[in-house]
Amino acid sequence: MAIEQNADSMGIDYEPGNYRDVNWGKSERSGFEIEVGWKEDTLIITSKRDRMKVRESYTLTESGDRLIVEIEVGAHRRGFVITRVYDRIERALRGARGATPT
Repeated sequence: MAIEQNADSMGIDYEPGNYRDVNWGKSERSGFEIEVGWKEDTLIITSKRDRMKVRESYTLTESGDRLIVEIEVGAHRRGFVITRVYDRIERALRGARGATPT
């Protein structure tokens, strides 16, 4: 995963092949109301449409070596949470795209 950030947007490249681009603040895309911003050291992306809400939080640990992504999904009075953990690896050790050294 590679993350790019500039003054008005941010891009997240989930290897292989999925790229997500978000703009800071409030916007609308494909019928979803999207709000993107920082709350202290956590990036929050909230997407709402009808009775569906998705809240993504991206938090880098204090050491900077681990990114924790928590995705909360709620729809029609039901919900679930997915937590993903990404450990930083040195580019020189990656080998094949997305490969993690053993």
